[in-house]
Amino acid sequence: MLIMKRLCLFAAGFFYFVLVSAQNNSPFYAAKVTKDGKYGLVGIDGKIFVPVQYDNIDVYTEGMAMVQKDNMYGFVNQGGQLVIPTQYEEAYNFYEGIACVRKDGKYGFIDKSGTLVVPAQFDKVDNFSNPLKTVEVGTKWGFADKSGEMVVPAKYEFVKSYTEGLSAVNNGGKIIGENTVQGGKWGYIDNSGKMVIPEQFDDAWPFSSDGFAIVKKQGKWGYINKAGKMVIPATYLACASFNGDFAAVQKEGGFGLINRAGKLLTTQAFTTLGDNFYDDMMNAQFGKKWGFIDKTGKLVIAAAYDEVSHFSNGLAMVRKGGRTGYIDKTGKMVIQPVYMEATPFNDKGLAAVSIGQKAATAPQGGQPAQPERKWGIIDKTGNKIVDNIYDQISPGSTKGLTMVVKDGSYGFIDATGKEVIPPKYDEARDFSDDGLAAVSVSDKWGFINTTGTMVIKPQFDEVADFYAGLAPVSKNSKWGFIDKTGKMVVAPQFDQANQFINMNKSASAPGSKTNSNDDSDDD
Repeated sequence: MLIMKRLCLFAAGFFYFVLVSAQNNSPFYAAKVTKDGKYGLVGIDGKIFVPVQYDNIDVYTEGMAMVQKDNMYGFVNQGGQLVIPTQYEEAYNFYEGIACVRKDGKYGFIDKSGTLVVPAQFDKVDNFSNPLKTVEVGTKWGFADKSGEMVVPAKYEFVKSYTEGLSAVNNGGKIIGENTVQGGKWGYIDNSGKMVIPEQFDDAWPFSSDGFAIVKKQGKWGYINKAGKMVIPATYLACASFNGDFAAVQKEGGFGLINRAGKLLTTQAFTTLGDNFYDDMMNAQFGKKWGFIDKTGKLVIAAAYDEVSHFSNGLAMVRKGGRTGYIDKTGKMVIQPVYMEATPFNDKGLAAVSIGQKAATAPQGGQPAQPERKWGIIDKTGNKIVDNIYDQISPGSTKGLTMVVKDGSYGFIDATGKEVIPPKYDEARDFSDDGLAAVSVSDKWGFINTTGTMVIKPQFDEVADFYAGLAPVSKNSKWGFIDKTGKMVVAPQFDQANQFINMNKSASAPGSKTNSNDDSDDD
């Protein structure tokens, strides 16, 4: 059940990466492996091409991957050779042929040969993936290009990244925390460093692609355009960036919705607003109850529900009195709230729903019997496609099959609800793109195909999914790799092993630092 949360005015970014090579577009598969606390990479041929000797191996960008050893950083190429020794205290990934590194407490830039093309002279470097890099010299901030030339002298207390050709800068303030400035005034400079919007704001945020920036003046927030004109007066306690033609704002009484002309569309103040319109409807909380507003700001579905979801495929889940049902865009309850839990309807018009049945006997200790939940599947008219007989139904499906659990055993149903693979396994995982699913029998793992045929007999202590024809498997606490016939192509020898991935599949955000080992793919 999706529970709507209070409006987040300024979203935090998330850190995401995949091992990747930007050198060419041909597939380049590898898997991260661990042995005695050290990391290396195994190629699709089963050979270790990056030795298992590093404390960390980060993303490939532009054909180079950062490695860490003894708290120092260097780079290996796609052949696994250490082409830039682990000699730096900190490093960023390569971007446009250069990488930022820290040596003896100062930052500079190196090329792919390891040559220091910009001497280590900066106290800090940020936003390295931008054409103009944010740099600190002493206690002041400015901008340098990739050659190290100071395009904007380091004379500001703080600067923010360039967006839409402008950067917000602060004069006279005081750094009181990570990326936090107190006092001073904010203005905006262009790429040449010219102050094009004078320093006059108490706070200022980067310009968005729509040409608006949120600024604070005399304790209130509003919006300016790139000419510095206050297009929406600073009268709000808080503002969100425009999402399409609308933005959420906060006044003394609560939250409202404005359009790009600054007109307040909502006639009442809401406790919380949703993050966007879905099917032309936005969730809105009034007091402790939820309803929906349309794009005119009118409350078209009364705030009468304890919880609601977004509209999806014309219906929204609503919860009332501890039960869940579905309403349409007119507010009509088309599927009565009789379910304990439910999921949104998928693109095939199906949703999983659960009902409760009292347990036969009360648990020990005299506590009341707890409802026993059973899951089934309904269509958009509320008709049962699959009876409520399952303990669990997987939220998604692969290869046209959905995993189910019945009386503690795992199996798979098709889109019609037919049990094509009866529940008989101790555990199971969803099918991979390679068409195989891992299943467990008597504490040993093997693999079945989509017809339920056991193609690799249960014999492994642990397994991960197949990718690119190989899967990590564990025997006697050591990991290796098998192919789709079950042949061991890399003998069990590692403490941990990740799935193979295509390093050329998608690029990570350039300029990210090495700071962790992500073993989330391990099973």
